[in-house]
Amino acid sequence: MSRQALTRAGWQNVKAGRNTYRRGKTDVGADLPIMPELADELRNIPADRLLFLTHGARNLPYKPETLGNWFRDTCGRRCSRVTAWTAQGRCDPLGQRWRDP
Repeated sequence: MSRQALTRAGWQNVKAGRNTYRRGKTDVGADLPIMPELADELRNIPADRLLFLTHGARNLPYKPETLGNWFRDTCGRRCSRVTAWTAQGRCDPLGQRWRDP
């Protein structure tokens, strides 16, 4: 899911345990299953709240760039490296298998 789509995600996108939305740049539809761990966390978000990810006391929406900056600051460089290595096929973070290039 892209940053742009993530900043707009909310209960309006959830139907029958799936996250359905249209990609911002291409307008192509997406239909993703909601994993049980994520479903458990989403139960903590009130049903009347439009967006899942907000910030500040006033629950302001994130801009895609702001969300990216928050993620970078929160996860740090290690997360960025793992993402890059995954894209290069050097690791499988879910399976926790690491490979030399």
